[in-house]
Amino acid sequence: MRDDINSRRILEFLLNGSQDAYHVSVGIGCSSSHASKTLTALRGVGLVTQKGNIYTVTDLGKTIVNADPQLSNFVTQTCSVCGIEKPLSEFHRDTSKPTGHRSRCKDCVSLYHSQRKKLYTENEGSSELIDKLDELISIQLRQLDLFEKLASRGK
Repeated sequence: MRDDINSRRILEFLLNGSQDAYHVSVGIGCSSSHASKTLTALRGVGLVTQKGNIYTVTDLGKTIVNADPQLSNFVTQTCSVCGIEKPLSEFHRDTSKPTGHRSRCKDCVSLYHSQRKKLYTENEGSSELIDKLDELISIQLRQLDLFEKLASRGK
């Protein structure tokens, strides 16, 4: 939630005029590194543009700021496992990532952990086997999504 609030504050600040990351951080009261990460994430989803070290809000960014206070309902990300585009609220937060969120959606993470727990229990905690099966779980998740997409298209 804090990332959404800072993203919104940055967009609102930039509505007053283009700025560099340092002046954005001073203007909204956060660290320069956090402002830079958030600006990079906003640029990645098309809400701001960057020319040199100056950031500017795009038309899409202006529309979002003026439309709804819940920024995460508008900004989306594609899951690296299932390939479905979902709102950022469907991804766990991870400040080390450029978008501020993990690349796997909550559904895929949940399915992964439930399958891993089942395999771990069935195989009495054999870590070697579990590591090998981790890869198979990821492949199964991708195949499951592919079958669902094909079925929904009527193929």
